[in-house]
Amino acid sequence: MNIFVQLSFFQILKKNKKSVIALWLVLIASVSFGVYKNFTAIDMHTVHEKEVIEQRIVDTNRIENFVKGFAKSYYSWSNTQESIDKRTAATAEEVTEFLETFFKLYPTATEKELAYYVSGNALSPVNCDYVFSELVNPIFTKDGEQVKVSVSVKYLDQRTKATQISQFDLTLEKDSNWKIVG
Repeated sequence: MNIFVQLSFFQILKKNKKSVIALWLVLIASVSFGVYKNFTAIDMHTVHEKEVIEQRIVDTNRIENFVKGFAKSYYSWSNTQESIDKRTAATAEEVTEFLETFFKLYPTATEKELAYYVSGNALSPVNCDYVFSELVNPIFTKDGEQVKVSVSVKYLDQRTKATQISQFDLTLEKDSNWKIVG
């Protein structure tokens, strides 16, 4: 029976000789392609990075003190008319100082120097030989975050020795410092 199986197998091979050769060629081609790919493959290296995280101790004592101080100020803030007047007076004093500084420089200031005090084209340079004398009857009105000021400014004209009074209606806003915005 063993001989019969061998004979029938070889007989089948003889009949399908072309198919068997084709299959051998496919097998040889695939093995050759595998060997080729193995030699021409791009080496891939896995890089393992090690990240060291440093621990920092954050001192929250300053934050805690700030919050405690803020809470104390917030809850002790009196809303009586006297305390409101004090806060308004402090703002008016600060704005007055700003205006006096500004109007001392304004007559001879260049456009570049005015940019520090004036936002946009709220005021243009005048280039006159005036000397600041005083602010006359400033009226301050708080409008949200802005302060509107109506003021007359007394100047002494150095050329004619006459007193020059100019009227200004200004809108001031405070960022890091006071600035004329309108």
